[in-house]
Amino acid sequence: MKILWLEKNGEHTFGVPHAHHEFRHTVAKYAECAYAGEGYPDHRPGERLQDTVKRVMPDADWVIDAENAWDSPKPKKHRYRIGEFVHDIHGNHKYGLDNPVSTANKLNEAEYDSVFLRAPLIYGTSYRPNAFIDTLKCDKHWVPYSVDMGKYMVKTKRSIDVSCIGATFKCYPLRREIASSLYYVARGYKVFVNCGERDAVTRSEKGEKMLVGKEYDDTLLRTRILIFDCSIYRYPLFKFFEGMAAGCMCMSDAPYMADKLGLTHRVSYAEITLLNWDEALQYYLDNPEDVDRIAAQGRKIVKRQHNHDVRAKQLISILGRSP
Repeated sequence: MKILWLEKNGEHTFGVPHAHHEFRHTVAKYAECAYAGEGYPDHRPGERLQDTVKRVMPDADWVIDAENAWDSPKPKKHRYRIGEFVHDIHGNHKYGLDNPVSTANKLNEAEYDSVFLRAPLIYGTSYRPNAFIDTLKCDKHWVPYSVDMGKYMVKTKRSIDVSCIGATFKCYPLRREIASSLYYVARGYKVFVNCGERDAVTRSEKGEKMLVGKEYDDTLLRTRILIFDCSIYRYPLFKFFEGMAAGCMCMSDAPYMADKLGLTHRVSYAEITLLNWDEALQYYLDNPEDVDRIAAQGRKIVKRQHNHDVRAKQLISILGRSP
């Protein structure tokens, strides 16, 4: 199978963009891949998709289009198939879309053959959870996030009892409450909080530096309990996978499809709500043996189900089955 990727080079990014960069390069272990997105040597700004295919990989089976290139014209007739990875389905700021139905309709206008979703359902809006996938007309496939387990092989002393790290926009109500109260609830323990509403890539609204990249990964490796939420949309966030891979016990409200991801309360993570998170956290802080047991099981699940190699093979299987 031959795949041409037109997504931006994410080598020097962090978080989800960097993990997605790692993932698409892992796919090259199982298929012939070429990369011509922004930041790659084969990229030519403004070039039509079909001209890039002809120049870089004329015998491509699949073309994965650039991020948010939904308005870019696609060839009406093409032997290869064209797909797009979509990370958020509640809206799209670039196109001024503020709901899942208008977002799906915009993708319909792009006329992709397939869309690969990091999150297929959507809660926390006035629409039905399956409104997006029901509106989307092309083939759609759920491809959850994955991680590079090699980043988390370092044996580091767990010097932080509980960490809360991440943005605290209004769509994260539980995380906002946790960030504001964590030092009090976990008094007597080593606590780390690095949260804020980011107004720049690495800065919070107060100008404080937000953890990214290796500094963030190193903090996870020193953390015993990572506490956060899934947002009102109940997305299965990337934070689950990186936290569990790093050996943290994750505490969060339940994402949808938790069972399909191997997320089981008190087995591989600890489920919390706005009403009980403080009592639950106090219990686990006082019972480190439960924390170690759940964290170990969570890491096993990520290693078995959610590493880049496993996900790359899943994608190749999906692409091979598509007509």
